[in-house]
Amino acid sequence: METLNQLLVSGEQLAHHAYALLLRGKDTSKKVLEFLKEKLGVEHRGNPDVFVEKYELLTIDQARALKEMHATRPFAENGKKFFIIEAEDMTHEAQNALLKIFEEPNDYAHFFIIISSEQMLLPTLRSRLFIVHDTRSDLVLHRSDLVQNFLKSTLAQRITIVDELAADISDQKKPKSAAIEFVSGLSDYLKMENLEINASKLAILAETESYLRDRSPSVKQLLEYVALSV
Repeated sequence: METLNQLLVSGEQLAHHAYALLLRGKDTSKKVLEFLKEKLGVEHRGNPDVFVEKYELLTIDQARALKEMHATRPFAENGKKFFIIEAEDMTHEAQNALLKIFEEPNDYAHFFIIISSEQMLLPTLRSRLFIVHDTRSDLVLHRSDLVQNFLKSTLAQRITIVDELAADISDQKKPKSAAIEFVSGLSDYLKMENLEINASKLAILAETESYLRDRSPSVKQLLEYVALSV
């Protein structure tokens, strides 16, 4: 995986039409705009071909509006269009609308989707995005510590860890996505450790993540299943 810094200093051409920037800092949009100007010579001020917007929740209507903008050609002859979208969350319907864009993107369009967690993405949309991690992200570091603490713990300690996480989610101290991030982090760790040996555990984690994405999952029961099975 590339970091944001590697993306911003690499090459003169963008190799992908859709990036997901997994970052928690406040200046990501600014850094992307600086990259466009310094590396590609694209000035965003007064440029109708550069769209920048931040959404607390990206809805289906907003995603459809992006789809319509994507369909129109750039104002500049032989130019490019750039979409810098920062979203704290997005509905499943909005993600499915974006998926239709990224399945057959126009050659003149490039998207930068700025989000805090890869786990907020539907698997179908995630597979269409080039994921860029910020290795300094507090989220990445926290997830890594939690996963490693879990894996080196006894079964009783693992149950305690997942029960505490489930309780925090039930009390709304943490979002449901924290459980998804935890399960995904376990999966990432086991893939790096040994993909073939851990195949059965990875299948359990993939199934659990799928159930956690349901509208009203039993988070405690699913996490305890993971603790007993992985």
